[in-house]
Amino acid sequence: MSNLNRSSDNKNVVLVMGAPNQGKTTSLYFLDNPEKYVYLNADKKQTPFRDKFMATIEIEDPVDVLDFIDEIEENEEVEGVIIDTLTHLMDMFETQYIADASDTRKMWG
Repeated sequence: MSNLNRSSDNKNVVLVMGAPNQGKTTSLYFLDNPEKYVYLNADKKQTPFRDKFMATIEIEDPVDVLDFIDEIEENEEVEGVIIDTLTHLMDMFETQYIADASDTRKMWG
């Protein structure tokens, strides 16, 4: 339970979940001040609207996400980070790091 409050600076986390193709990414269209958010795209698809995010980063290696977040947190102009989607991020991690590992339990570590 202690890991739930890792950052004393950020008390706001929002999770949007639902079945595929039900409008989770589309709901970002209604985000206030999208130019203050960084969009981490693990889904490898374009947003279904012309986005105005401060930056869009295509995720190729899921391990890089934590480094991106650390770097983004240093930018005072950024209000938040959007990770689209956790499902694809976990699939990517499993494919790149777990599937061919000799000790899969250790890799999930």
